Amino acid sequence: MKTRPIYFICVAALIIGAAGNLFITFSASAVFPFSSTSSHEGWRVLNHMQTSRTEPGVAAYNSKIHVVGGYNNGVLSTHEVYTPQNDSWQTLAEFSISVTNPSLAVAGDKLYALGGWNEDMGGAIDENFMYDPNADSWIPMASLLVPVSAPGVAIFNGLIYVFGGYANSQLSTTVQIYHPTSNTWTLGSPMPTARNFMGTAVLDGLIYIVGGTNSDGITDDVEVYNPTSNNWSSAASLPEIRTDLALVGRKGKLYAFGGTIDWPNGEGKGTVFVYDPGSNIWSIAAQMPTPRLGCRSAVIDDIAYVIGGRDNMVVVSANEAFGFNFIFLPYLAKQS
Repeated sequence: MKTRPIYFICVAALIIGAAGNLFITFSASAVFPFSSTSSHEGWRVLNHMQTSRTEPGVAAYNSKIHVVGGYNNGVLSTHEVYTPQNDSWQTLAEFSISVTNPSLAVAGDKLYALGGWNEDMGGAIDENFMYDPNADSWIPMASLLVPVSAPGVAIFNGLIYVFGGYANSQLSTTVQIYHPTSNTWTLGSPMPTARNFMGTAVLDGLIYIVGGTNSDGITDDVEVYNPTSNNWSSAASLPEIRTDLALVGRKGKLYAFGGTIDWPNGEGKGTVFVYDPGSNIWSIAAQMPTPRLGCRSAVIDDIAYVIGGRDNMVVVSANEAFGFNFIFLPYLAKQS
């Protein structure tokens, strides 16, 4: 066994009492535009989705959170939108097809839904739709070059990058790049490791591919793509293997939410891993109120919204928010 530094989150405040005594209080409260019922530090439990679902597509678009498709006793086509300002949900027109594990992405002020899984359509699909908010409808766009389910997706300089995924017969290393202005696709340098169900996020001009499932099973590997040079490198591995997780980048750090170590029937995890690229070290933040895999996340301002998922085979409608304005304190944890 060896030790490595792990960190927990808290904020210290100094309070001077009536008798002049100095007290130190700890809190991880952040400023949210809604009330809270969660006792987990840094988290807020919000109104749940109208439809419980795991592995939906999730993205922030026009200051709202869009949730498309997913799975709950069957593949879904429902499309809901969450408004943080009043903590409310609205059901929009159904998506064009039923799909689980689609990738939602916003580029050029447009919302796109790419790929995913539909058994009736042969498994992994190559569909690409653009959302028209004025008509509340989806418009078909140029199809992916390779049909994939549960890929990683990221936006950089107005382009949509689709990494890996399951391509029906095998896991893919393909990097597909969508150019919205010309409605065309090109290819990037292939991923070093084929995988799906990974977390994917942009941070400081780099795209991080975290965890997921490769040919050897669930992994803790982290690979880094530079979209400017079209090259790959590696970063420190997760403290623990993880797949079917959510990942966001904010305030100079990566935040990995939930996931599991035993897919598909495994227990959902509530751990939040935090990566600092400056030190190349992963740390730990406050536990999620609802442990789960299959959750997805999007960021508005300084708040990450972690939505949907499941624990074992129990699908949830959870919608929980995490604030980034915290201080990390060291804690030593064992690692085998």
